[in-house]
Order: sequence, then structure tokens, then C-alpha cells
Amino acid sequence: MIHRRLSLVCLESPVNDPSDRSILPMSTLIASEQWLLEASWDGVAIGDVQIFRNANVGPTGQPIVEGMGPEWEWWGAVPRGRVKSYRFEDGAGIKPLTVKNAEPQAKPVEARARGTA
Repeated sequence: MIHRRLSLVCLESPVNDPSDRSILPMSTLIASEQWLLEASWDGVAIGDVQIFRNANVGPTGQPIVEGMGPEWEWWGAVPRGRVKSYRFEDGAGIKPLTVKNAEPQAKPVEARARGTA
């Protein structure tokens, strides 16, 4: 099983962040300077989608600290059963963040992963 980055994920029901009102409920996830999306892939189907948020980018997409690169933090996950459609991002040989963040620590984020948020 390998991990792939995704450029677009359409969900059957929206996800949101109850602790940050600047993040509206999202039913379409789009990779950007603020969001990075990854999923495991076995060559036929994807696994759960892992969502990372860039802590160095504000809601408008502007860097909070100029000159500092992205600071990706695990934000949540969407079970593959809630994914209606997806599109892979181009780019082979990218080391996935999912491998480095296999054990997320924050309690509110874990609640989103279970679909309770």
C-alpha cells in the first residue's frame, strides 16, 4: 500500500472545525497552500483521507510569518465511505505526511476523525 496526495475530494456530508469558525463546513476539499490531502492507495481504491492544515497560513491564504515554509499539522480524517469522488495530484516520489503523523495527539482532532464533529 502506498500513500498518494489528492488535489480534490468530494464528500457525501460536510466536515468542519468547531474550534475555528473561519473554516466553514466543507463538502469539497481542495488542496491548496492551506490544505494538503493524502490517502493510502492499493492500486484500486483509496483508504481514509487524511487532512493536513498549514499552520503558517491564515484564512485568506496569506502566510502568517513571511519567509517561513509550510507548517503542516494533522487536522482530521474522512472515512473512505464518506468520499463520493476524488482526484489524484500529480507528483511521484513525494514523501507523504501521513507516515510521519500516524499517531495524532490532539483530542478535538481525533473526534473529527471519528465523524462526531
